[in-house]
Amino acid sequence: MKLFVTGACGFIGSHFVEHAIAAGHHIVGLRRGDRAEARPTATLLDGLGVQWVEGDVLQPETLHQALQDVDCVVHFAAAFREGGVDEDYFRRVNVQGTTNLLEAAESRGVKRFVLCSTAGIYGQRVPGLIDETRPVLPWNAYERSKVEAEDEVRRRARASGMEYVILGRRLFTGLATNVCSNCFEVRSVAAFRCSVPAKAVATWCMSRTLRTPSCGPASSRAQQITK
Repeated sequence: MKLFVTGACGFIGSHFVEHAIAAGHHIVGLRRGDRAEARPTATLLDGLGVQWVEGDVLQPETLHQALQDVDCVVHFAAAFREGGVDEDYFRRVNVQGTTNLLEAAESRGVKRFVLCSTAGIYGQRVPGLIDETRPVLPWNAYERSKVEAEDEVRRRARASGMEYVILGRRLFTGLATNVCSNCFEVRSVAAFRCSVPAKAVATWCMSRTLRTPSCGPASSRAQQITK
């Protein structure tokens, strides 16, 4: 399948792209110009056959053409820990940017949408097992914007019939290539939830039906979050 990936030059996004290409996907990556900090990763992904398009999630006119014949959008790009910016900045990038991408995907008839969010929306150091029925307790501008972005994905996807996944990224450190093998918690896959590795998410993108590889029964889907 043809996947459109934002944030492909980021740490998580680049690992996902490697898994996705290995799983047989064609990757179209969104780039905001030739930024020096992204150049080494972009060069590496060039060698894997990534097709780049210039654009920005805050410039919707750059997204429509880029999504031609795309089967699935995988949205990693986000404002995370930028300093010296106000809360509106996080809302513009993380909420309006997601909305722009959803609207472009709907207009192009994209079948699936994956949003990388954060497990931090449930609060800091939450004890015990939690799932998506627990009230959210975001404690900073980034997490509040992610709550809004998740709501927008659910609302628009359900209205349009688009299949969707929301990934709850956990806090992690390290540079080893296997760090991303277990850094996601899938909190929303339409009505399903489980923990899966990044490779399984890539596999799901090209599967014929809406299912999540490696999921256990419903009673085992809650995972302990230690953030």
